[in-house]
Amino acid sequence: MKEVADPSSAGTTRDRKPGPRQAGTQTPSTTTWGHLEPEKRGQFRLLTPITVVDEDGAVQTAPRLAQTRPSPELLAAYFEQLTDALATMVQNGIVHGDLSAYNILAAGERLVIIDLPQIVDLVGNLNGMNFLQRDCANICGWFRSRGLEVDEHALFAELMAHAF
Repeated sequence: MKEVADPSSAGTTRDRKPGPRQAGTQTPSTTTWGHLEPEKRGQFRLLTPITVVDEDGAVQTAPRLAQTRPSPELLAAYFEQLTDALATMVQNGIVHGDLSAYNILAAGERLVIIDLPQIVDLVGNLNGMNFLQRDCANICGWFRSRGLEVDEHALFAELMAHAF
């Protein structure tokens, strides 16, 4: 599948005030996390929706990971990609806080984590570690249900090694 940009939403801007779970969270300004790109404190620019071209040539929005049935090889590649993305997030001190197969888009062979306005500070939030553990359990549960043998405790331990 080939990715195609939807020009109708490029450059859209709207102000956002941090919610209670965002307060004190700092997102690196040079990194794009999912569908939001930080411009300056309290303001985000919406990025172009992730779309793919199917076998018939029709442009469609990338499906949520929960809607896919990847091959065993692609499933393993998805888990590796997700592990790398989570490691990058914890290295920058942030946790998604509500990660599941419904907050991840499958754009062909590439995953895109979405729904990031609720990210939390891994250390500054008293529940940061609990949110990360829950994210690991949610993701590993989905991958296990598809036949990939993964362990949420091993993933959590690996991410902790990246965090500190």
